[in-house]
This record gives sequence, C-alpha cells and structure tokens, in this order.
Amino acid sequence: MLNPAAGRYYVTKNNLPWAIHLPVRFDYPTEKSDILKAYKKLADWAQSNGELYTDWYLNLPGYRDPEFIY
Repeated sequence: MLNPAAGRYYVTKNNLPWAIHLPVRFDYPTEKSDILKAYKKLADWAQSNGELYTDWYLNLPGYRDPEFIY
C-alpha cells in the first residue's frame, strides 16, 4: 500500500519504481527497449533505495547505452 510518509511507494518486486519524476529533460528509450538497457545505472539506483547512482539519468560515461535511446 502506498504511504509516502512511511517511505512506501509503488514499486515492482525488484524495487523498480512505476513512475519517475526527474529534474531534467529525459531522453527516453527507443520503442520496445527495456529502460534498464538504456539506463545502465537505473536498477542499481532503485535496488539501493536511491542511495547509489543518484545521477543515473545523466549522460555520464558508462551510464547510458545510446543504442537504446532516441
């Protein structure tokens, strides 16, 4: 059950969020591409409860695979 005050949000069984609000323009994955292939640090960020790779969405070396991003 959703309860932001208690730190509980809608996530998958692997702790990946159902939705993301970012402070920058988001370069979305190509059609039918897994977002985890496009953004290589997203899973690590989500599974660490946001402790690791807080900048996972930035275009930094090793963070993205341009083959899967428009």
